[in-house]
Amino acid sequence: MYIDCSKTFKKCGLALEKEYLYNQYIMEIYGGVRMFNITICYKDNYLKNINEEIKNILNKSPLSEKFKINTVHSGIDLLKSFSEEDECNILFLEEELVDLKGVSIIDLIRKYNEDIKIVIITKDDEIKKIYSNYTVINKYDIFNKLEYIIMQFVGKNINDKNEFYLLKNKYR
Repeated sequence: MYIDCSKTFKKCGLALEKEYLYNQYIMEIYGGVRMFNITICYKDNYLKNINEEIKNILNKSPLSEKFKINTVHSGIDLLKSFSEEDECNILFLEEELVDLKGVSIIDLIRKYNEDIKIVIITKDDEIKKIYSNYTVINKYDIFNKLEYIIMQFVGKNINDKNEFYLLKNKYR
């Protein structure tokens, strides 16, 4: 029995070609987009996979090479990374690391960079009242909300939000 697959291959080829052209179009539009730096500061072993999860989210997008991820495990290392690294755009900070011997790390970071998006990861939902000016997420919900937080931030920082909306939906 002979099966003619030529139509199927043509459809697949056309789909791949459209995908390639779409990605080229997106890169032409967003080629000038600056680098986004994400810093993750945690000491809880439950959060050790957050780095890989962020990479998986970013790999869905043709903008993935525009992201750099930095992981630190203490408040002191976090402050060192801010003095040594490029500008940080998104900070995921475990609630237990917010204070460094009575000094608020968030206040020090805000002096360095007022525009940084800070996401505080906590076990206790009561903390939301204390840090009402920031995005506060329960650590057990972080993996469910991670993609939304990143895409929301990037969407605000790319000029043509409608195109980014298409990009976000295309790569879900």
